[in-house]
Amino acid sequence: MATDSHASRGQGKTKAQGGEAEAQDHAEMATGKGEDRGQTEAQGRRGSPSNNKRVTTSAAMSKAENRNSATGKLRMALTAALVACAALLGSGCTSGVAYDEFVSLAKANWDKDSLAVFRAEMTDTTGAYDIMIQVRNDNDYAFANLWLFIDVVSPDGHTRRDTLECVLAKADGTWLGGGWGSLYTLRCPYMPQVRFARPGPYTFRLTQGMRKDQLKGIHDIGLLIERHKEEQ
Repeated sequence: MATDSHASRGQGKTKAQGGEAEAQDHAEMATGKGEDRGQTEAQGRRGSPSNNKRVTTSAAMSKAENRNSATGKLRMALTAALVACAALLGSGCTSGVAYDEFVSLAKANWDKDSLAVFRAEMTDTTGAYDIMIQVRNDNDYAFANLWLFIDVVSPDGHTRRDTLECVLAKADGTWLGGGWGSLYTLRCPYMPQVRFARPGPYTFRLTQGMRKDQLKGIHDIGLLIERHKEEQ
């Protein structure tokens, strides 16, 4: 009985030891699993910044591409707008102008026998136009006015002759024309609100009608035909 009792205590002790060992094994297994999970999670956490970096880099590249694409589109839009503006400005500067030309006089000297000839091709027979003579002179011109003889030849060969006085200066000698330096350009009304009877070439021949064989100080003579302001 004592032996049995000892044996029982021994078995109990053995069982207790076995229980302790088993508990220790479970604890070690739990610890091992915990460590494994901790390592795995740590590795996962350590790995996530790299993934984040890749995602961030990818997003940055995408944003850069979007910015470049937007910049390219903006440049194209601006270019198109500039081209359109240039076209509008160009058309605005010449709006209604059917003809605008100058004839330069050699050495700013207009001989009484020299002709300034202009040939304007007109296609519009319904609109009203203003025809003006343009005179460009310098300070050497000795008169306040300029008389002109003008011959107009229509497409059917009919010739019309006019005499026109262009007033170039005020009574005090101030030039009426605008310009730069010592050159002054004046537009002198010739035929306001005229309608061309038929389409085709109209020839304008101008000679100076002053009582001098050599008229110094006249650099250029021009002809301007533009649509009447109220019809533009």
